[in-house]
Amino acid sequence: MLFKNICSGLLGPRGALHAVLMAASSGNSMTSTWLYNHFAGKYFGVRNDQSLVTLKKQLETSSLFENTRILPDTSQEKFFVDDFGKFMKVIWKILLYPDVHVYNDMQKEEIVSFVHDAFRSRKQPLLQEQYHLVVYRGIESKGLI
Repeated sequence: MLFKNICSGLLGPRGALHAVLMAASSGNSMTSTWLYNHFAGKYFGVRNDQSLVTLKKQLETSSLFENTRILPDTSQEKFFVDDFGKFMKVIWKILLYPDVHVYNDMQKEEIVSFVHDAFRSRKQPLLQEQYHLVVYRGIESKGLI
């Protein structure tokens, strides 16, 4: 519904809309997606269900998007800082999104220990696998990004 509203109300006859979301699933325990799905799934029974791949399929069936090109792409971002407190602030933002989950002290301890052992002690960056979706209307696309 958000994309339909943006494209019908904001996107003119010529323009582009670029959206970016972290991947909905990942088998790599060094990614933001895996961390969210593992810990939010373990403690609250939820998983990231926001998928630009699924959105693309939905948009392609809508008459509103008949005269557009919808192109997907992927990228990977790396995040690491030596300050463990700052690193954990980023981790908590990921684990609390999109709903606020209230982790108890034992759960927090497990998460902090995991992050320390997997990332901090090994000086490994947090990876974010990202999906991009660009909707082009009335212009020729020369690549996504």
